[in-house]
Amino acid sequence: MIATCEPGLKGPLALAPGVERVLIGGGMAAAGPALLDPIRLRIARERAASPIVQAASGDATVELLSPTEAPGARGAAAIAHHRIGLPEREGVGER
Repeated sequence: MIATCEPGLKGPLALAPGVERVLIGGGMAAAGPALLDPIRLRIARERAASPIVQAASGDATVELLSPTEAPGARGAAAIAHHRIGLPEREGVGER
């Protein structure tokens, strides 16, 4: 499902089934609640309006990382560890 964002946010807001957490990092995260609050509000409205969206999104959360973190590098490391079968280590791929 794709829904438009609240005024002030550009572009679509996409909801995909099976997503547990959406992390926003880098320069976008510096916007803080001005970015995060409208996204959370729209997701809550979509969940309330549609049992299908509620079932598909479950308890998924949207969170901001510190603007100084490198989520791409952390995510790549977690994916690499998973794909080559290494055991999970604390701090690798975690927030």
